[in-house]
Amino acid sequence: MIIFGLLIVSYTGRLSQDINSISKYMNYLTKADFTHHLPDQVLNRDDEVGELGEYSKKMGDALNNLIRNDQLTGILNRSAGQKQLSRLISRANTEETRNVPLCVGMADVDFFKKVNDTYGHATGDEVLKKACQIMQKHLGDSGFVCRWG
Repeated sequence: MIIFGLLIVSYTGRLSQDINSISKYMNYLTKADFTHHLPDQVLNRDDEVGELGEYSKKMGDALNNLIRNDQLTGILNRSAGQKQLSRLISRANTEETRNVPLCVGMADVDFFKKVNDTYGHATGDEVLKKACQIMQKHLGDSGFVCRWG
């Protein structure tokens, strides 16, 4: 009977700990703080708490995507692009990377208003998406593309 009681105390302690982890994670999400993650012990559970953890993680990922990415093109939005650029500039100014080149480029789709006026906004949207895909393809993992305006 004592062993059974210890098992229950151990299980409820872990249950309470995992639910508390989910609560803390959700609190971080309300502050748009995406630096925290749910512990694997929560995500690996085979019960309702594990499902709640998975749903919370998916919601956090979706929210992070909405906040950081341009919804039309899927690339970083201006705010996220500025933060990424600031991080790269700071990293380029450290002692270890001082002699590593940093390249920044900007592009503009010439006569874009004319594309929208002549062919419609749906076609203009496709032009923007394709232009972003081409830039991202050529940059690969060595850079990033963001939508500035």
